[in-house]
Amino acid sequence: MAVHLRISSPSGNLLGLLPYPADLKTQAEHNGAGALTFTYPRNAPGAGLLSGDDPRLSLVIDGVEQPERYLLEDDGDDPADDAGEARPIQVGCRGALALLERAVIYPVGHTPGQAVQGLDAHFPFVNATPGAILATLLQRAQARGALPEVTWDFTSAADSAGRPWPTTYTVQYDAGGDLLKTVAAITGAGWADVRMEGYRLRAYVPDTVCATDHPGIVLYLGRDVLKGPRQRSRRSVRSHLLAAGDSGNLAEVVNPTAAARYGRREAFDGRGGITDGATLAELARVTLGGMGAASEGFTIELDPAATRHRPGIDYRPGDYIRYDQRRTDPTSLEPLRVRTIATTYDDAGQPTSSLELNDLFVEQRIRVQRQLDALTNGSATASRTPLPPLGDRNDTVAPKQPDAVLVGSWAYLDRDGQQHAALAVSWPAVTQNADGTVYDDAGNYYVSYLLPGLRIAGQDPQWSPEQAVNGTIAHYDQLPAGQRVQARVRTVDASGNSSTWRLSEEIILASDTTPPPVPSKPVVTSLIGAVRAVWDGRGAQGEEMPADFAELEVHASTAAGFSPSAATIVDRLAGAAAAPITGLSYGTTYYVKFVARDRAGNSSQPSAEASAVPTVVIRSDLADQIVGTAQLADATIIGAKIALATIQDANIGTVSASKLTVGKLNADITVSARIKTGDAGARVELNSGGIEAWNANGVKTVSVSANTGEVKLVGGLSSGTSGQRIEINPTVGLPEIRFFPTAGSNYAFINAIGGNNGAAYIGLNSGSFPHNGQTAAYRLYLTEYVSALETIRTDTQKPWGGTVRMNASEGAALAYMVEDKVHGYVIASQGGAQFGRRNDDGSDSELWLDNSALQYKGTFPNYWYTEPDRGLFTGTAGMTNWTAMSLSYGPTMKSPMVPIVTLRDWQAVRAWQVTASSLTGFTTTLASASADGSVGFWCYRI
Repeated sequence: MAVHLRISSPSGNLLGLLPYPADLKTQAEHNGAGALTFTYPRNAPGAGLLSGDDPRLSLVIDGVEQPERYLLEDDGDDPADDAGEARPIQVGCRGALALLERAVIYPVGHTPGQAVQGLDAHFPFVNATPGAILATLLQRAQARGALPEVTWDFTSAADSAGRPWPTTYTVQYDAGGDLLKTVAAITGAGWADVRMEGYRLRAYVPDTVCATDHPGIVLYLGRDVLKGPRQRSRRSVRSHLLAAGDSGNLAEVVNPTAAARYGRREAFDGRGGITDGATLAELARVTLGGMGAASEGFTIELDPAATRHRPGIDYRPGDYIRYDQRRTDPTSLEPLRVRTIATTYDDAGQPTSSLELNDLFVEQRIRVQRQLDALTNGSATASRTPLPPLGDRNDTVAPKQPDAVLVGSWAYLDRDGQQHAALAVSWPAVTQNADGTVYDDAGNYYVSYLLPGLRIAGQDPQWSPEQAVNGTIAHYDQLPAGQRVQARVRTVDASGNSSTWRLSEEIILASDTTPPPVPSKPVVTSLIGAVRAVWDGRGAQGEEMPADFAELEVHASTAAGFSPSAATIVDRLAGAAAAPITGLSYGTTYYVKFVARDRAGNSSQPSAEASAVPTVVIRSDLADQIVGTAQLADATIIGAKIALATIQDANIGTVSASKLTVGKLNADITVSARIKTGDAGARVELNSGGIEAWNANGVKTVSVSANTGEVKLVGGLSSGTSGQRIEINPTVGLPEIRFFPTAGSNYAFINAIGGNNGAAYIGLNSGSFPHNGQTAAYRLYLTEYVSALETIRTDTQKPWGGTVRMNASEGAALAYMVEDKVHGYVIASQGGAQFGRRNDDGSDSELWLDNSALQYKGTFPNYWYTEPDRGLFTGTAGMTNWTAMSLSYGPTMKSPMVPIVTLRDWQAVRAWQVTASSLTGFTTTLASASADGSVGFWCYRI
């Protein structure tokens, strides 16, 4: 998957591309702005664009520009970084909804360009729909010149889907509050849901478009979900509520179920403006209904290779899905709302996503607020206390600290197999100031963590730099597993007033507890006084060892069914190899098991058991019959003691020249012309014709001719038993020569096989190596119909990588293949040449040359970052409210480009032309302004 970024101006003009982002992460939030973060090399193409005044970014995936727009707000780098000019720039962006933070509410009586002194510092709405409130505030802001790029498609009567607003509200806002906080207040109260598409704000009746239920999307732990820490809060549980209205009106309501389960827990709720006792009691009942049980939420990490449902495509923030760990009863799954979708792209552009489901506090609060709004006919007041004159305001009241800070962690492995811990810090939203007044000037929460047991560079542990969070959860990764950790959170309002810190409990960061797979069964063979245990480097099911595999323990014992322990370890292997176990007793059976260990110290279960008995050099029943020189005194065996013909050729072992005295061996002893070890079966014979050997079946396996020196062998021939060696015709089905370059079990080989009509095929094969998650090898294969050099999977013998094939009649091909599926290819034949790619959808993108023409099928890149020597630059781009569009090639081209441009505008017929062209880009100018026209372009280099 190809991922890059486009940078545009606020008006939509494309400034350039960022083709090489790294550590790219996006976060989409329900009713929130979302975020984009990444790093970018300082010396990479387009890096200078990151220093612009107000650049806007968009994400391009496989050539398709995504609809989200991001505001580049933070960037920085470290000049002391060892990477020098290639050091990374850290970039932080927020979604386009954050534009609303750049406009504030002015007093209702204010006229753009006029003074504000003496005006009432409020903006009231009476019986207004959410659409009317938002549209009015946006219109006022644009009249002052703010938010020029923002559009909206809802009205005071209907939402963006054309659905009538069902409820009106009476509300008053303080002057000075920004529009982003206003939108957050409206969505937080459950009056509307919002989404930003490009720069268009869309508002919907709550629980409609932004709350699609997907009963068929069920995430399963162990299949779709890699990790899914669950958080449960009982903090807000109450069983008794005392409610107070106006004129001394009081009401008490009780939740007997909560009282029985949690005991008596009391709460108070003041309701100004309520004078009717029945209404007050009903309000209290609804309020208490949201406090009767613990709330629960999940932060889950998805397995991108296993999950069938694509976050952000099959479901979006605000939608409802199911998770098999949350049930309403044993047979029913509870719908859980997707609060956020966080996606991280690796270096290959492959995404990994995590979800936040059913926030601990927000869902419950929204449900209660909607019921209360229905009971009070939608009346609300944003400011319950009169404001002092605007010029006299001096906010010094600090907000409360969060009621609690929760921490949770999980362990994970990076691509190199190193284990790390991730930390999630969460807290309930603060709703009051320290003096008990309403907290209505929210700023951010600031979060940091401490590793109390970890000294760095000899220094005492320090709190991490504070992270500003516009929400109630913060995430950290790349933390050391198994270390103690503590988090803290403070609240800071819009005026900079800060609460004191709220500390979490101290926990231990999660460590990797997943053991490696059970190793495959040992292959044990006998040696002289030893046994040899061979491991193929895989698990019992043929699987590869994980990235954090550390070593294989070889255990041996004389007891069958033994349990491996430190006392039974005889060797350790770092991968597929053989372990000789020496110094063993003859005649004793030795049992061998394998145990795999990872870098975290986790041990697998023992492998299946195998056994062997060490080989004996000589039979024990002959040992005592061997007579050596120590048993023979001089002259104890003389000629008189030897009967005629009792020592024959079959009885002679080794006689050295020093043992023969002249005159002692004479014609009285006759040695025949043949020495043999037997007359039938397995035997060796030395005769006048040469040396010959037979196997147990009577088949002659060795023949050395004394006359011609010709040697014939039947069976295997090896230049050694281990280490570097050559083996000819080992015990395999085909004629084969193996080459072992090292002491391991990996080898290259040449083999041959017969073909049709007596044809002979030959193959030259490399040793095996890991490739694309498989065990692979290179093979040169020559047959009567094709010659091929290819990368193959060793288990299936099918192509798995680059391949070159030639045919005497049809031509040659260079291709990349995965088993029987072709990807990229080049084909040359008598009729011409083809250069192409088999796309994921089954179609081909191909350049075809024949005798008379050059043809192309497929698509061209859509405004893709080019290179200085590229010959074509193609694509399409659109803008709003424009008369001129300047497009950049990205780099400076090596020679001039010729742009050919076509205008598409459904609103009117317009004249246009290319008014400027250079090595870096071109400009298209219209005869009259276009509201939303677009251009298609084809630029070629000359």
